[in-house]
Amino acid sequence: MEKIAITICVWKRIDITRACYSNLESHRSRFNDLGFDFTVYVCGSEEEHKELANEFGYKYVHLRNYPVGNKWEKVLRFSMKDDWDYWMTLGSDDFLLEGSADAIVKQMKNKRVHAGMPKNIIFFDIESGLGFEFKNVSRCGAARWYRRKVLDFVYSHSKNIYPSKNKSLDYYSEDTIRKYGVAPVRFDGLYVADLKSEENINSFESLLMYRDDNGKNEIDINDFIPEWKSIKRV
Repeated sequence: MEKIAITICVWKRIDITRACYSNLESHRSRFNDLGFDFTVYVCGSEEEHKELANEFGYKYVHLRNYPVGNKWEKVLRFSMKDDWDYWMTLGSDDFLLEGSADAIVKQMKNKRVHAGMPKNIIFFDIESGLGFEFKNVSRCGAARWYRRKVLDFVYSHSKNIYPSKNKSLDYYSEDTIRKYGVAPVRFDGLYVADLKSEENINSFESLLMYRDDNGKNEIDINDFIPEWKSIKRV
């Protein structure tokens, strides 16, 4: 069984995080069928998130929330104490879609590929439950993965992968690894979604400029994320 380390940083939004974890677990059996399993490593800043991680059997490490980059660096370093083959990142508001296990495992089994990420992603608005497909993503932290040997090499030359900052952490971390010759291959398919709420640094409204359908192709969250029904909305 090949092993994936999934790192997640959490802050507030406990209902969304619970739904994210439930979504992950709904895909575990398919990953297992394909000869893969995953361990989830969580970095949080609140006791209720520690309790939630423990409830799901996830490994937890605590750190104050700001700068957020320090949390991502902390949880990655925390995960590297264990033995695993691949590292994948997810936000606490990211959801794997149907067929995601097959898509991700297919990428990882390609020995010529050392890192991968989705080419397309769905952004959903938590208030309306509607969203759109963002095509040809240039950078994306959701379901981005690297082989363990890439991380080992980078850390043998660099003190950190994430900067001590609050924004653009997907860009900074990817650029750090790119300096050592590895960039994620962007894969076709639609296998991950990002649920936007008012706590996000980048709001749903700020992403609307990336729509290329003039608002004509609204996507209903109920068709993709059944866990959405369990999230409390004001």
